[in-house]
Amino acid sequence: MPAIAPYGDYTDEAMPPKVSVAAVMGRVERLEEQRDEASARLRVELDELRKQFAAVVARPMEVDNIRFPPRMVAAIVASAITVFGGMYASTYGLRSDVRDILTTLANQERIKVEQQKLVDEKQRLADERFQSLRDAVGVIDKRQQLQQIETQELKEMVLQTRSRTNE
Repeated sequence: MPAIAPYGDYTDEAMPPKVSVAAVMGRVERLEEQRDEASARLRVELDELRKQFAAVVARPMEVDNIRFPPRMVAAIVASAITVFGGMYASTYGLRSDVRDILTTLANQERIKVEQQKLVDEKQRLADERFQSLRDAVGVIDKRQQLQQIETQELKEMVLQTRSRTNE
């Protein structure tokens, strides 16, 4: 590796070789020739491709003459199966999801109905219990009144008996 002096100064050993103008012009001419040859080859190939394309377009298309390589047939079949399989899977999954949602909604509605029946039954039982307690209180109240009447009658009898015995 050539030595480079500090601050970017070149030493005599590191100086690039001097190139003549004639050498550069020779190189440019060679490159132009190569470019012209490559362009000519491309034009010839393009003309051949245009002729082949024109021949293909000019002849009528016969379906019987179409032949697909096995790899292409396998790719087409695999693509079709994939598309149809995806459609079937998504449709089945969607149906399943909708069915699950409908089942859940039906179960929730049934649970609400059963809960309402339970609440109604509890209310009916509470009303019956209240009525039976009211009836029991009424019976007890009537018994108290009867006892008061019987007690009053006994008092009156006792007082009448005393007053008769005292007379």
